[in-house]
Amino acid sequence: MTCQQAPYAQAPSSDSDPEGRPAVVLLDDHVRGSAMGLLVCPAPHVDVDVMRFVVKHTSGFVCVALPPATCDRLDLRPMAGQGWTHGTLQYTVTVDAAAGITTGISARDRARTIRLLGDPTTTDTDLNRPGHVVPVRVEDGAAGRATAAVAALSWCRETAGAAAAMYAPIVSLRDPRFMAGVAESCAFAERHGLSRVSARRILGLTAAS
Repeated sequence: MTCQQAPYAQAPSSDSDPEGRPAVVLLDDHVRGSAMGLLVCPAPHVDVDVMRFVVKHTSGFVCVALPPATCDRLDLRPMAGQGWTHGTLQYTVTVDAAAGITTGISARDRARTIRLLGDPTTTDTDLNRPGHVVPVRVEDGAAGRATAAVAALSWCRETAGAAAAMYAPIVSLRDPRFMAGVAESCAFAERHGLSRVSARRILGLTAAS
């Protein structure tokens, strides 16, 4: 299956999307042989309907890519020791909203926590640790390096002006033991009326700018 996509599809609003999902399918296609699809949404746009959709169709390992300044402001420290790192990324201690939630794991609760991570007025005391959302620190100068988190954050900045990107890998319907590859992710996007964006093209454009 051939999948054509713009490098920067515009972020749809909840009002314009018929099912209220201001999300896109990010094709993590920069590494040959390990390509997969992820649902991506600017953190300030994540409401309960978006999160319900994400939980239903992904692994449930929901991350939020953040720049270093935000991680420092919110006192988001490494998950353990020097941090659980992957290339240019550093996974931090998980978080929940400190107020307005119950267990923290529901779609409603995680949506609130993610919106807090994307809100520039949030302080470190607005978050409890540990929790059910995984912040990921994306270091400055990471643009152009091959990670889905960098591409997700770049896309959210370029299209929605949001310096926080929720992302989660889509589970394959053909074989739920694995994540959906590019072709299956393209079909998923078409089936649900979502835009598609290419990590490889986003990272290339960001590095060239």
